Amino acid sequence: MSEATKEVSQSSKRSRRELLAGAAGALGALAAESLGRIPAAQATQGQPIIAGKSNDATAPTGITNSSSGAAFYVFAATGTGLVGNGGDSSGNGMQGNGGFPNGNGVLGHGFGTGDGVVGHGGGQLGRGVVGLGGAKGIGVDGTGQGTGPGVRGGGGPSGDGVLGVGGFMGAVAGVHGFSVSSTGFGVLAENAGDGTALKVAGPSEFSRSGTVNIASPAKSGTVNGVALTAQSLALATLQNKLGGVVVASAVPNVQGSSFTVNLNKAPATGKSAVVAWFVVN
Repeated sequence: MSEATKEVSQSSKRSRRELLAGAAGALGALAAESLGRIPAAQATQGQPIIAGKSNDATAPTGITNSSSGAAFYVFAATGTGLVGNGGDSSGNGMQGNGGFPNGNGVLGHGFGTGDGVVGHGGGQLGRGVVGLGGAKGIGVDGTGQGTGPGVRGGGGPSGDGVLGVGGFMGAVAGVHGFSVSSTGFGVLAENAGDGTALKVAGPSEFSRSGTVNIASPAKSGTVNGVALTAQSLALATLQNKLGGVVVASAVPNVQGSSFTVNLNKAPATGKSAVVAWFVVN
């Protein structure tokens, strides 16, 4: 091979190596530039949700489990499992709708001594928990376990523990307590600090009270239909003045669910003694 031919061959090999090297460099620069233009990982409308990143959407995102069990689980190692923030115009932070036919809208289970549901009101007058019943449903229903109370209210330094406001139509109660046990009680008023246990502002009404008229010439009158026990006390006092006529006794009849009011003497002819009575215990 001539010297001229060798020089041409070596020049051709150098040209190919230089071309490949240049192409590789160009591709590397292009890749680096493309990587520099890739946005931060973030899911937007129509894309899958990316964990650990903000995910923006312009329409609600729904998850449906066509089988049994929960559709969505959230677990936090040390913090809150799920946080919901309401939008503008007083949007709800969280809303739960119960399933057909009698599902709960929201169910909360505490762990250890933790509460099942805790609510904190906003501002100065925000309520921690609000319950609205159905057409004839209960607004808030509490059921205790064992010796635990069904509902407990603790007021502020100068606030009421429980405030009940009755409806605005008819004879309805602000607070209604009842018991189905023969040894239970509907309402217990207790003051452990030697203060007043029960304070009533306004007239009070008792179903185990009333009046009985004893007309001359009778000297006694019986009140029927009052359930009594061995501990019941029947109190009676005269409501009109009849010239020396007084109540001598009020004698309970436990078996007959009645008691008899006895006068010391009969009222004058044409007169009646009006006796007020009250049964306690």
